[in-house]
Amino acid sequence: MSYIQERTYGALLGPLGEKPTVMAECLFVDPVSDIAVLGEPDGQVLFDECEAYEALVDVAKPLAIGDPPNNGAAWLMSLDARWFRCAVKHNKGPLWLSNVAEEIAGGMSGSPIVADDGSAIGVVCLGGLAWYSKSVPCP
Repeated sequence: MSYIQERTYGALLGPLGEKPTVMAECLFVDPVSDIAVLGEPDGQVLFDECEAYEALVDVAKPLAIGDPPNNGAAWLMSLDARWFRCAVKHNKGPLWLSNVAEEIAGGMSGSPIVADDGSAIGVVCLGGLAWYSKSVPCP
């Protein structure tokens, strides 16, 4: 059990490159992987905030979900919203990233891993950078 104010965060979301102004509710969090699932604020208690969330989501272009290749190329988004290449391997488990063109940095958790066809095949998840090398497992 938790109260709405314990799981709802103000000024958390916004369009890329703009100051965050939109509230979101934390639906799930994994502090080890440093990733969370966010959703709209309670529409009955936080009606205006819920409408702002829906307006933000309505204009966003969603990524199709794809199957990761067993061995292929992918793209990661940097903290300054630039895409860069990496290689990805998958064998019915975590994705393994290698030949990463730029460093995977703290703050990139939750960023999509995108295949050449534009589909999302995973998300970046970092619990810490102490283990980071040129090959990085990512669920």
